[in-house]
Amino acid sequence: SLAVRLPWFHFSSRTHHPSDSQPCPFFTEQHLKSPLIFSKRVDHDNVEHLPRLTMANLGRARYCGDDYTEVVMIEQPGVRRITLGVISLVAAAALAAGLATQISDQVIHGAFVPAEYFSYFTIQTSLANLVALIASGLFALQSARDTMTLALVRQSLFGYAIVTGLVYNLLLRGLPEEPGAFVSEFTFPNEIMHVVMPIYFAIEWLINPYRPKLPNWSILVGVVYPVVWAIGALVRGHFAGWYPYDFLDPSGPTGWAGVWLHIGAIAALIIALMSVALTSNRLWARLTRD
Repeated sequence: SLAVRLPWFHFSSRTHHPSDSQPCPFFTEQHLKSPLIFSKRVDHDNVEHLPRLTMANLGRARYCGDDYTEVVMIEQPGVRRITLGVISLVAAAALAAGLATQISDQVIHGAFVPAEYFSYFTIQTSLANLVALIASGLFALQSARDTMTLALVRQSLFGYAIVTGLVYNLLLRGLPEEPGAFVSEFTFPNEIMHVVMPIYFAIEWLINPYRPKLPNWSILVGVVYPVVWAIGALVRGHFAGWYPYDFLDPSGPTGWAGVWLHIGAIAALIIALMSVALTSNRLWARLTRD
């Protein structure tokens, strides 16, 4: 295996022994970043060659006697990409600190009920945010672009984070606690999860160009989890008599009509936010010619 390292790209070449005359792919369209690329190859006679590859002959391979060489190009992350990755890891550390503080505080005061704590949409999405932030940060330090899977996850979390922030700050902030409920003296965990994370996820998505072009059906992917969560919360609440949020309780003043109105409004908001994320992604794809 041979390798040629240039300032912006890393090339590795591997010699193959084709059993037939099937063509060998060189590069895909998203790799066309440089007008002049050199790739070392070795013919069957063990003589090294350094052919000139230009934009004209990218996309096809040449046989070298009985062998041919496939060139794989991996773009290295730049300063901006690495900076975004470091910020992602810092955000993950802040979120982890908030979750750890909140859980430990409740445990110390005997108020931690895991079945209830981990039923909240905010907590479940915060745990997903934590994993995604760590994965995004580490991946950004090693690769110039996110994978399709990571981009789909981040698009969904973009919508969830903003919905979490809006619902909490518009509907839940300042509401009186239930009698006897534990009230923590630490407020920063809630601020991290309901203010800092929504702002960060919104800004990061809009300014990050290092993601592949997402398909239209990505919007539907983001709706699946909230629907499943809402149904699960309603079923659990029916049998346990406890709902994570008051607007899900059908015994409230608005009854089932109010429950479905809130669920429908939140679902519509998530779809709208997913559409905004998709539009932003398409704009970056056009600007970067993805």
